[in-house]
Amino acid sequence: GTTAAAITQTALVTEIDRNAASYAHTAGTKTFTFTATFAAGDATGAITESGVFNASSGGIMLDRVVFPVVNKGVDDSLTAVFTFTMS
Repeated sequence: GTTAAAITQTALVTEIDRNAASYAHTAGTKTFTFTATFAAGDATGAITESGVFNASSGGIMLDRVVFPVVNKGVDDSLTAVFTFTMS
């Protein structure tokens, strides 16, 4: 989806796939990351948004971003990294 991100949104506009992410945090810092990889053949198509959820389906959306189209071909892989910084 290309709809601008808004605090009231609870889902992606056009979800094509969802993969589990790995979590990383370095002790003593206020930053942590979630990283998900979409292998070749997985999530193929025009991608314009990405999000972080607390469940493998449904769940609560923690963050959503919109960006210019990324055309992921069947032979392409894509790694999405969300970095959160606590203030």
